[in-house]
Amino acid sequence: MATMFAFFTYGQTGTGKTFAMEGTEENHGVKYKTLEELFRVSNERKGQFKYDISVSVLEVYNEHIRDLLAAPPQPGQTVKKLEMKQVPEAVHHVPGLVEAQVHSMSEVWEVLQTG
Repeated sequence: MATMFAFFTYGQTGTGKTFAMEGTEENHGVKYKTLEELFRVSNERKGQFKYDISVSVLEVYNEHIRDLLAAPPQPGQTVKKLEMKQVPEAVHHVPGLVEAQVHSMSEVWEVLQTG
C-alpha cells in the first residue's frame, strides 16, 4: 500500500507561505516537522514494515506545472507538459514527475535545495 503526502500552499506574495512551510533553522515549519515525524515512525517500525520514501518538487504558476527536479531541456527541446490526474481514492498524481528516493532528512534537504 502506498501513501502520499502533499504539501500545498496557495496565496499572494508576502503572506507567509514559505515561512509556514519551511520555518527557520531553530523553528522548523510544517513540511519539516511532518517529514521528521515520518522518518521517526519509519525507523521505529522498520522491523514490521518497509517504507520507501521519495520526494518530488513542483511549481504551479499560471496554470502550468513545472517539475523543479527535472533536468533543464536541451537547446531546441520543449519542456515536457505535465498534468495533474486524479486516481481512485481521490489521490492526485502528476505522471512523469521526477521522484527522488530519500532515506533521511539530510537527503530530503538536498533534494529540496535542488528544487
